[in-house]
Amino acid sequence: MTPTDRQFSKDPGRRLAHLRQDASLTQQVVATHLGIAQQTLVHYEVGQLRLPVPHVPRLQRQHERLSHLPKAQQQAVLAMLDGVLQQA
Repeated sequence: MTPTDRQFSKDPGRRLAHLRQDASLTQQVVATHLGIAQQTLVHYEVGQLRLPVPHVPRLQRQHERLSHLPKAQQQAVLAMLDGVLQQA
């Protein structure tokens, strides 16, 4: 992989990590929502794997929908997701 290819792979992953963190979502929550392993998400975020294009719009839509909720509802959604994931 050329240096340009490596940088191209890292940029979307960094944006994904920032969006996830801005929404106060854990890697596990996002990975489960996408139907992938948490370690796979880690590889996307650090640029070791290229993020599949279909995941990007889906994540962006979910983030936008969540960001429009009042903070209390955002926290409730995140708490619900954490509870479901802990049971899984």
